[in-house]
Amino acid sequence: MDILTDFEFMKPEVKLISVTPDAEKHMAYCARVSNPANQENEKFSGLLKYCIQHQHWSIFEQASMTVEINTTRGIAAQILRHRSFTYQEFSQRYADTNLLNKTIPLPELRRQD
Repeated sequence: MDILTDFEFMKPEVKLISVTPDAEKHMAYCARVSNPANQENEKFSGLLKYCIQHQHWSIFEQASMTVEINTTRGIAAQILRHRSFTYQEFSQRYADTNLLNKTIPLPELRRQD
């Protein structure tokens, strides 16, 4: 008897919801906040390289994107443990969890030599 015959397998999905328009231009504008006379300067690639080389990371937090990721709990835990994201996680408190009852995520398994 195959106990998994009634179950669907989760297919991970990623959907882009939004992104900061002209992100590089926006970051350069923010980097020049202390130099208002030069804030509208259209040349920004050199400034962004300078900020990277001198580890001025805060301006890179001014741009953002929102993605919706549907994945297994195991992969979600790996995403959430890194500071790369601010997240809003699915809450079973406010959702119909009956939709989840027959979904068993099946990970790809590898044998290590």
